[in-house]
Amino acid sequence: LAQAQSRLDAASRQQRAAENRQRMEDQKKQAAIEQERRRRDLEAKRVEADRVAAEKRAQEIKAQQEKLEAARLRAQREEDDRRAKVLADQEASRKRQEEREREEARARTLQQQQ
Repeated sequence: LAQAQSRLDAASRQQRAAENRQRMEDQKKQAAIEQERRRRDLEAKRVEADRVAAEKRAQEIKAQQEKLEAARLRAQREEDDRRAKVLADQEASRKRQEEREREEARARTLQQQQ
């Protein structure tokens, strides 16, 4: 009877030891799974932060390009206005000169008739 009890106790200890080993293996696996999940979450957050930063930078670049284009168009309009004014001034000067020449020709004609 004692021998049977001893074998039963030994089998019980072996079973508990096996259960403990299995529990430890399960805990290690679960810890590895959790660690991998945390690593993936961090990687996903980093990728998202990089995407947001790239999108923000692209918007900044686009805004800068729009400012530069607006400045270029403004400068072009100012240059066109300046050229138009120069041309208008030249035309007005030419007309005044023609009018002066006509007046002088009339004056000479009148002088010659007298």
